[in-house]
Amino acid sequence: MTTFKSAYDLAQKRVQVVNDKAQEIETLLGGTEEDVNAALALEPALDEAQAEAQKAIDLYNKLTKAGDLADSTASLFVPVSEAAAEVGTVKNTMTREEFDGMNTSEKAAFMKRGGKVTEEKE
Repeated sequence: MTTFKSAYDLAQKRVQVVNDKAQEIETLLGGTEEDVNAALALEPALDEAQAEAQKAIDLYNKLTKAGDLADSTASLFVPVSEAAAEVGTVKNTMTREEFDGMNTSEKAAFMKRGGKVTEEKE
């Protein structure tokens, strides 16, 4: 899975701006009347910072969802081998010709589950 580090870093940076702006307002609110007025004047800047942070977070979430979707949907296009498809039916015998047509891992799985190879078709 892709980590989308750049988008994550952007979101973190924008959230930090919000936190810094909120801390600045909090500090000003504890001061004089002039400081309180300055704090109130910073409210639109805080709103803008929050909106920008939310956009960055939403982008990161979309990217990670897209990455998850790509990882899961890719498996839909991977062809299933005949031997893997037959696991559900648990075919225990097959001809030498069918057995020879399998790759090594399929042969091993067949033998491991007790499969028998015959010379003639049953």
